[in-house]
Amino acid sequence: MKTVTAKYARQNFAEILNEVHFGRKKILITRSGKPLVVLISTRDYKLKL
Repeated sequence: MKTVTAKYARQNFAEILNEVHFGRKKILITRSGKPLVVLISTRDYKLKL
């Protein structure tokens, strides 16, 4: 799983969305060094339901 800061995610939002959607990557976003959220594709999300 790739980890990026919230600042990086804001500055590179389109790139992050493409990595998650097309690359099927999971991305952990941190703030102040602490885990905040994980972005996953809707395909992966549906598998979890």
